[in-house]
Amino acid sequence: MKASDLKAKPFFKALIYGESGAGKTCLAAQMPGPIEYWDFDHKISSAVYWLSQQGKNAQLDQIDVYQFGQLPLKERIPAWEARTRIIDDLIRKKQPFPFKTLVLDSITSLSHHLMEDYIFRSQTGLKRPLEGVNGLQDYSLYEKHMTRVLTGLLAQDVNIVVLGHVDIDKDETTGQITKKPLCAGQQLAKKLPIWFEEVYVATAKPDGSRVLLTQAVNNYIARCQRGLAKEVPMTIEALKL
Repeated sequence: MKASDLKAKPFFKALIYGESGAGKTCLAAQMPGPIEYWDFDHKISSAVYWLSQQGKNAQLDQIDVYQFGQLPLKERIPAWEARTRIIDDLIRKKQPFPFKTLVLDSITSLSHHLMEDYIFRSQTGLKRPLEGVNGLQDYSLYEKHMTRVLTGLLAQDVNIVVLGHVDIDKDETTGQITKKPLCAGQQLAKKLPIWFEEVYVATAKPDGSRVLLTQAVNNYIARCQRGLAKEVPMTIEALKL
């Protein structure tokens, strides 16, 4: 196949990470609907309040929320896996999705809950060096699990928005500091930004305004293929969706 035969697809595949309170959830809740919203952070209520205050009730009607994070520890991941199996079935049968945008809020909390699930439910029979602490086999399983789910979703013709918190990593040899999305497992954390076409940093400026950094700056990992400025307002309009 020639590169000229490939057609650019209009779908938005973005990893957006930043400190709590930067406005990630409110931004994600404004993506094109219908939206399927996987809430592991217990933060969708903040977006509901903000959208209501802005008079955007029609947007709220476009959002189907799955509050996995509010379920008891041993029920969170089974409920999420049941939902991913439904989506896998739609993919296998080549049937349309009931949404235009899928939001995962956040990869940070999902990864934490997955690792908990391995210890307390799905992988209780495994021997670990320390009781109640994840072992190497957990991290190996986790990386395979998350790779399958995320790369599978990113291959679909829908918008995919994954939110995350910030991890600050310092190389002990060089002293170099890197700010990147926070999730369990060093190997997955390295791969995560590679899978997404867009990697933005959500941040609040000293004057209170909220912006997205679309290019690497101040030790942050970021990338943009949509031709956006290095810094844009944290609005749907600025993203040119």
